[in-house]
Amino acid sequence: MAVHFILGGSGRGKSYYLNHIVAARAQEEKDKTFIMLVPEQATMQVQREIVQISSNRGIMNIEVQSFVRLAYRIFGETGTASLPVLDDMGKTMILHKVLLAKEKELPYFGKNVHKKGYVAQIKSFLSEMMQYGIEEEGLDDMIRVAGSKAALKKKLEDMKTAYSGFRDYLKDHYITSEEVLTVLSGVVPQSKLLKNCVICLDGFTGFTPVQYRLIRELMKVCSDMYLTVNMDEKQGVFRTGEKHELFYLSRKTTVHFMKMIEENGLAEPEIIRVGEDTGKTRFRKSAELDHLEKQLFRFPVKPYKTGERSDRAGGQPESGDIAAGHSTAAGPQSQAETCDIAAGESTIADPQSQAGTRDVSIHVLAQPQQEIAFVAECVKKLRRQGYRYRDIGVVAGDMEIYGTLAKDVFAQAGIPCFIDQKKSILANPFVSMLDALFDMMQYDFRYDTVMRYLRGKYSPLTREETDLLDNYLLASGIRGSRRWSQEWEATGVFRIREESKAAKLNESINDIRSRVWTAFEEINGSTRTGKHTVEEYAAALVRFMEQEDFYHKLEADVEKFRAEGDSESAKEYEQIYGIVLDVLDRLVELLGTEETGLKEFRELLDTGFSEARVGMIPPGVDQIVVGDLTRTRLNHIKHLFFLGATDANIPSATGSGGVLSSSERSFLAQEDFTLAPTDREKIYTEQFYLYLTLTKPEEHLYLCLCESGNDGKEQKPAYLIDRMQKLYPELTVCVEERRKDAVHILGQDTGLGYLIRGLRNRSFQDKKWQQIFSYYKEKHEEALQKILEAAFYQPAQAALTKAAADMLYQDMLRGSASRFELYASCAYRYFLQYGLCLKEREERAVAFYDIGNIIHESLELYTKDMIKNHRKWQDISEEERQEKAEEYFTEVTDQYKNGLLQDTFRSRHMMQTMKRVLNRTIKTISNQMGDGEFETIGSELRFEQVHGPLVLRGSVDRIDRLSTEDTDYISIVDYKTGEKEISLSDFYYGLQMQLVIYLQAAVDEATGRRRSLKKEIVPAGIFYFHPKDPMLDGYTTEENREAEIMKSFRMKGLINEADEVLHAVDYRLRPESGSGLAAGVHSGVVPISTKKDGDIAKVSKKYLATEDEFDLLMQYTRDTLEGMSEDIMGGGIGIRPYRKEDDSTSCDYCPYHAVCRFDPRLGQEYRNLKELTDNEVYTNLRSRYPEKE
Repeated sequence: MAVHFILGGSGRGKSYYLNHIVAARAQEEKDKTFIMLVPEQATMQVQREIVQISSNRGIMNIEVQSFVRLAYRIFGETGTASLPVLDDMGKTMILHKVLLAKEKELPYFGKNVHKKGYVAQIKSFLSEMMQYGIEEEGLDDMIRVAGSKAALKKKLEDMKTAYSGFRDYLKDHYITSEEVLTVLSGVVPQSKLLKNCVICLDGFTGFTPVQYRLIRELMKVCSDMYLTVNMDEKQGVFRTGEKHELFYLSRKTTVHFMKMIEENGLAEPEIIRVGEDTGKTRFRKSAELDHLEKQLFRFPVKPYKTGERSDRAGGQPESGDIAAGHSTAAGPQSQAETCDIAAGESTIADPQSQAGTRDVSIHVLAQPQQEIAFVAECVKKLRRQGYRYRDIGVVAGDMEIYGTLAKDVFAQAGIPCFIDQKKSILANPFVSMLDALFDMMQYDFRYDTVMRYLRGKYSPLTREETDLLDNYLLASGIRGSRRWSQEWEATGVFRIREESKAAKLNESINDIRSRVWTAFEEINGSTRTGKHTVEEYAAALVRFMEQEDFYHKLEADVEKFRAEGDSESAKEYEQIYGIVLDVLDRLVELLGTEETGLKEFRELLDTGFSEARVGMIPPGVDQIVVGDLTRTRLNHIKHLFFLGATDANIPSATGSGGVLSSSERSFLAQEDFTLAPTDREKIYTEQFYLYLTLTKPEEHLYLCLCESGNDGKEQKPAYLIDRMQKLYPELTVCVEERRKDAVHILGQDTGLGYLIRGLRNRSFQDKKWQQIFSYYKEKHEEALQKILEAAFYQPAQAALTKAAADMLYQDMLRGSASRFELYASCAYRYFLQYGLCLKEREERAVAFYDIGNIIHESLELYTKDMIKNHRKWQDISEEERQEKAEEYFTEVTDQYKNGLLQDTFRSRHMMQTMKRVLNRTIKTISNQMGDGEFETIGSELRFEQVHGPLVLRGSVDRIDRLSTEDTDYISIVDYKTGEKEISLSDFYYGLQMQLVIYLQAAVDEATGRRRSLKKEIVPAGIFYFHPKDPMLDGYTTEENREAEIMKSFRMKGLINEADEVLHAVDYRLRPESGSGLAAGVHSGVVPISTKKDGDIAKVSKKYLATEDEFDLLMQYTRDTLEGMSEDIMGGGIGIRPYRKEDDSTSCDYCPYHAVCRFDPRLGQEYRNLKELTDNEVYTNLRSRYPEKE
């Protein structure tokens, strides 16, 4: 038995040499079996190469196998009755069940078992232990060594418990995939196929202990063993070296093999070195790439010198090679360049005549998407030079980002590609709907879970039916499967008065309810409550899948994708139904008789789905493969693009995932326990994979990096870039954004992006842009027309004819003050809300405005009762106040929105808060009224005013009156849920007229009612009152606390400046003798203070108004309302929202933005409102109404 080491660097011809040796020997020794052992993903490629090499184009006595495939081959030959093999999915399912059963015995793991992904982490560590041959005894040694490291010790103890339970469950029933090779090792001597065969190991970077154990057994029975090893000729073959050295993994392999050779008493191995003749290697055309393989990650750094190798003949790239432009792209465009955009070519001075590196280039772009776009641009150029797609490879530092981008951008550019990435099934619409189904049953038909299912791709409802049901469930608050089995009443929810419409809506809603409930009734009834076996759950789910005909729905999608040419999606959807059935079969096979609850079964199913993957095979031969550093196998690549060469990707983030932390792994490694590599070792391993990847191309290597990621964060070049620049001192970094050559301008979208940017920036004088414009006008006129329409889009001015307005509003406008304040804010919003009656969806939940409504209604009942019984606020005792408040609050909340406040614990808690606010409000109003002489004479006064075609309706929350011998002073109070102050500037623009409208209504009502008394009715004030339960900062005494609370309740607004009124509002303002106001006092009712001389404080003057000024405000309001009514009836619905000087706009909280699509960037303009002072407002009003002077 002889062992042969085939040594050489990457691309030096090791596999080529081995394949030819095997093919030649197989032809000569036809009775001998040759077994090529390669990584799983390389088997097809090696088979193809062997066939191409063989003279008769066959491999009769050559078998290309992976380790696992070889195991099954030998099991079949020897008749070994191996137990069923448990794959990762089955392993995770059983481990999940074991962990749940032993949850109380796992002090560290137990609390995390229900977290998504945690079981998978434990499974990974368990698999690692099996791969590295660690049994329970090894865990005992680890626990003993852990000593005082409490966290590590707890983890290992829990791991031992889980490992023991897992082993007990599998005993005599299953073996894991890691144990397959252990079983194979035991039957190797029984195999006739392996006896005197030739074993060839190729494409491995190292082996696990279990694989070494198998190789040791193979050495005993085979006649020859060949092993290819990536190793520099300068390195000692049988010296392990340091972990940070580039070929540490390779030397570790040869040392281990040498140890096994000595243990088996075999002869010294043959050392075969390949690659000394560069003309027979991958780098025969490129001296620069040859230098890269010899010097990358070696010390000391040896810079490349132009002309270093003379064997480049025949390998010069053609003039116009895509790499050519990179050395000058950062500077201005060459004067010698001639550009024909339509042809898509540029003739640049021959790059081979310029100094610089030609076969290695670095390209900087703005973001990852631009990197992919750059690759697409280069691929198109390479195709025009005669290269095939399969000659080009793409490797990404982060496939999560670049994989998705590559699929989209390459599809847009018409470039066939295969994304070499295992795809999870969790994002598939079918699997997502099954997950939503269990969500719905677990949470008993909660609104969001029901709609998540019904919004799925294979919903049994139409889009319109789903929308109607969505609105109904949201408005009605229906929850629970019991309610779904009963008839629903839609009329009360949507408040439809017309009987025929109400009946039709009821019928539609109940038809939808019936169909949905019929679909779910069987599976919900058989699985939602109690415990059932896993088999029963699986059977119920399969029946549901058949009932809903998911298989044929998926088949229809497969045909649709094939018709659209989307072979990848077609493959995925073709497999997905079978994969789901496989997961269920596996669950039944492993845990079928186990009894479990719905939640636990769902966790098991989620575990299976999370492990399942869609297997994708490259659909064609001539395509670009996009992959990562470790998984992807690239062969015969001429041009390689490495994307994401930034510090965010290289070295790759090791993260903190996994059961053991990095420090814990390092500690165990120091104690001589062999586990998977630590984070530091992974960085060294990644460096080796980088070396293997970057030496794949035969002609050109492109290193691409971006300045910022998709999240906008800055990214810096990886250490690799600095290393490359030291290797190639003449290497120029090309900042692609600065390029102006034709190839860059045309990009992957035939210049479309450049054309659009030119239109956006109005770069009409740019000659290249003019050429692209002419090209599109000649070749793609229809597409150009759409682009021009978008570029010069001007929103149409919204308008109604007077006839349309008459039909819409039926010759009469009716509404509240707030409606017409809304019109002043934005006419188009008024049209949408009150003309078309568009409104946001109703939701059965306690909203902010509900709190205000309940307080309002409770106060109304309390006040009306007080007025009815001819009592005053201050005359009612605190005990009686609280009793009355409780009574009316209960009356309101019991009836409010059909018991809305009784639905949830949260709502009932809010009721206690509202009750406290109500009591505090009544107490405060009683104190305020007791501090003055005004008395409340009205509550929720309903009024109706006519202003031309406008009928204004509303109700005044509270009316207070001060009655003297010849005058009645009237003030009105409006209860506001939030803090609000009056702004005369807003009033002037029509945005805050409500208080003045209410004042006019109260004055009119008082004038009519008291006309016989011949008293003058004079406005006393307009106020906002904010019901609340104030919180005070810091500690204070009880007396001061009450004073501060009263101060926080002071009413904001305007008050008649007459002394008589001020005295009656708050007795504190009345002097002990004489006229005027008391000196140095602060009112507890309104924000009025006086100075030491009795004058009004400056800060209080804005709250004062004269009787004439109140008249001006009321007159202006009447005229403004009449003007608005004329505008509305004239069809005024212009989209002209306001913008104030503080940048607040009427769009800030508008729910209709998606309808009006107002956008200043499209030329639409705000109405800019200048902030007016109170004096400016009064001056404007006086000039408008001089007769009032």
